Amino acid sequence: MSFRTWLFTALLAVPLISLSMAALNRAINYTPVMAAATGVEAICYLYAEEDGLLSKTTMTSESLPCDKAEKLQASHPAYRDRTVKGDMKISFEYVSPADNRQHSGTLIYSYERYRPLMTLEYGANLPILAHETDPEKVMQDLDSLA
Repeated sequence: MSFRTWLFTALLAVPLISLSMAALNRAINYTPVMAAATGVEAICYLYAEEDGLLSKTTMTSESLPCDKAEKLQASHPAYRDRTVKGDMKISFEYVSPADNRQHSGTLIYSYERYRPLMTLEYGANLPILAHETDPEKVMQDLDSLA
């Protein structure tokens, strides 16, 4: 096998193995659990890209609450071509399968992809993945949100 072929194979194999290991870890060690939302904090910014002759320029606004960013994008002519981006920090309580006790946690979700989560009210259901042996470990259950 030539060096180029070996290198190409290695470059393809490493990401695939990494994704497979993450999926295997999720399948073996995590259980779907329904959590109760206790709070949602969202910080956004307005984002734009401009293609130049030789480079791409990105522009971002200062951080601001997502509802204000949405209003600014809709109403201000200078921001109409920009995209609202940001993160939502969702706090929740859940019963861990590891010890059958109630715990609290937080997870970060992409605002632009999971915008409907902004309307979660206190006590609303939020699907998460809880670790089967470590009560403090949780992950996003993105399959349930899709």
